[in-house]
Amino acid sequence: MKNCFYILFLLSCLFSCKDQIGNSDIDSFLVHGENANPTLLSNIAQNVDYVSLKWPKGTTISRITDIKVYGNYIFIHDRDGTMTITVFDKQGNYVNRLNKIGKGPGEYLDLEAFSFDIENEILVTYSRDVQSFNFYTFPEMEFIRSLKRNKYIINFEVLKNGDWLVICDEEFNNKFHGLERWDEDHIAQPVNKLIKRDPITVEMSLPNTLTKNQGNIYYANPHEITTIFKFTNEDFTPVLEIDFGMNNIPSQSWETPHVEEFENTLEEGGEKSFWVQNAIINDSTVSFWFYYGGFGNDYLAICDKNTKECSVYSEVNLTNMNINVPAPITNSNDRYISLLYPDLMDTVGISTHIDLMNAFEESIKTSSPILVFFTLLD
Repeated sequence: MKNCFYILFLLSCLFSCKDQIGNSDIDSFLVHGENANPTLLSNIAQNVDYVSLKWPKGTTISRITDIKVYGNYIFIHDRDGTMTITVFDKQGNYVNRLNKIGKGPGEYLDLEAFSFDIENEILVTYSRDVQSFNFYTFPEMEFIRSLKRNKYIINFEVLKNGDWLVICDEEFNNKFHGLERWDEDHIAQPVNKLIKRDPITVEMSLPNTLTKNQGNIYYANPHEITTIFKFTNEDFTPVLEIDFGMNNIPSQSWETPHVEEFENTLEEGGEKSFWVQNAIINDSTVSFWFYYGGFGNDYLAICDKNTKECSVYSEVNLTNMNINVPAPITNSNDRYISLLYPDLMDTVGISTHIDLMNAFEESIKTSSPILVFFTLLD
């Protein structure tokens, strides 16, 4: 089922016996997807940069499963194509690529997930096939060691002081584990289980639900009411809720282990809103993308923390161009990163965007996507 959600995504709660729904002690934002309107990127964003990636000659261009940003480095993960992790700096300069497919020491037959240990400058990857982690030096990508753990993982992040946050979809007694905190020295026994374990909730907990900004880590727990948690003091604390009102998907629909049954819910009783992605929380606003009406139909919500009012946008376009800026694939602190594919761009009016035109001319040579960095206005 996890693969279904990855494909759908690309095409386009604290652990408790009680549901974390309708928590009256935290701020709640009511989001009306049915009231959405299109807008221009220039109306809602500032500091827009277009970055072309400088791939070395002879390098097979990756399919992009997901992107993670650590410091000045952009890690591009190709899970299903080249099975590589390619690293660039934020100016688009090539750094190195992890490409070690095989059965020998330090090699892998699948590359399900990864994280970067900034503190120790170590790239950590996970193979779902053998349920094992590999550790590599950075930027050399030289193999250090393996760590075998019999756990099925969707996503993970290596934090400071040996702490890990892990999205685990291993089933035990018909339960899904969810998000766990690990100590590397005691990974066989997680320190704490941190979130609700409904199957669909766990399967939607892809990298776009675990975000970092202003030095904090946030997790948007997919459910009827989306609770956003902040990681503090080795635990997650709920800080706000996203309520889609009459467009919510009922709680019981999240309990099915079958994605087909969940998809059927989207066709019942009007349009549905779900799956909060790439949430950024700052002093005055909360912003995130979500699906309205179906997978791949991305809407943007920007909510005022003081008034609790939310503006919703059905699409974001470039001024004087017939180009839609897709939902971001990731964020870097308070900056979103979207992808524009030059082969699919309508170039009418591109001369009014000099930086975009320059990035287009570089990227079209390799058919590599353009990275669009932008910060939403306060």
